[in-house]
Amino acid sequence: MLLSFKESQEIIDRRGIPMVESYVVKNEEELSSALEKLPFPVVMKIDSQKIIHKTDKGGVRLGVSNKEEAVSNLKELLNICEGEVIVQRHTEGEEIIIGGKKDPVFGPVVMIGLGGIFVEVYKDIVFRLAPLNKEEALEMIEEIRGRKILEGFRGRPVVDKEALAEVLVKTSYLLKEETRIKELDFNPVLAGDTSLVCDAKLII
Repeated sequence: MLLSFKESQEIIDRRGIPMVESYVVKNEEELSSALEKLPFPVVMKIDSQKIIHKTDKGGVRLGVSNKEEAVSNLKELLNICEGEVIVQRHTEGEEIIIGGKKDPVFGPVVMIGLGGIFVEVYKDIVFRLAPLNKEEALEMIEEIRGRKILEGFRGRPVVDKEALAEVLVKTSYLLKEETRIKELDFNPVLAGDTSLVCDAKLII
C-alpha cells in the first residue's frame, strides 16, 4: 500500500530527514492558511494513493505566483485526484533520486542517482546494502557517472556532498529499521547548499 504524503512526511520528519516545507490542503480555507506561511512562487501537486506518477496526470504545477493562481490550480488539481493537494516552498537545486527496497535475498538495499530526466534516460544509479555510514554514502555519490553535474559543471551550482550523504545515510537507516516499509522513493531530492526531499513514495 502506498502511504499518503502526510503519512510519509510524518515518518520522514521523525527520522530527521530534511524535507522542503510542505502543507497538505483540501479546500480554499486550508490553502489560504498554507499560503500565509510560504512566499510566492509555490509548487502545487496532487496527493493521491491511486496515482503514482503525478506529472503524467498533469498533477504538478510549478511557479504558482499569486493567490488567484493558487486557488485556480487547487480546483483543477482536486478535480484530477479527488483527494488532497500538496503546497510547497519553491526550492532550487540539482535533482537527485534516493530510494530503496527490501530485497528478498539481500535485505534492505538503498540507491542514489541523478533524478529528473536523467534517471529515466541514463539510469545513472548506484546501489548498496543498508544501512550505510557517512564514508560509504560519499563513496556512492562519487560512483555516479554524471557526478560532474554536482561539482559546478558549466556554471551549475556546486552541491554540498556532505549534506547529500547525510540524507542518504538517514534514508538507509529508515529502510533498515522501519520494518513495515517495503519500498521507498524520494524523487526529487533537490541538492545544493542543503539537500531537501521534495516528493516521497513510501510503500508498506
